[in-house]
Amino acid sequence: FKDGFDHVEMIIVDNRMTNLDTLKALMEERQLSRRQVADLLGVRLMTVHAWFFRTEATGYRQISDQSLELLKLKLDFGGMSVRSRP
Repeated sequence: FKDGFDHVEMIIVDNRMTNLDTLKALMEERQLSRRQVADLLGVRLMTVHAWFFRTEATGYRQISDQSLELLKLKLDFGGMSVRSRP
């Protein structure tokens, strides 16, 4: 007798968000620009752009778990003191 939970576990594993998906969701939720993300993380704007390149593109970079966690912490505990640059 199977209780059906094996199927549920597979669905959860298959629906995990990538770091880029999580970043996109955070940016949409907090209405952050790429420039604001760069400023919050202390990285160059080009680095943030590179996170959005296609994986096969030259210059592609994957956002690290640490960068994503730092962004979440700054947004949750640091408030929204990010201002757009002109």
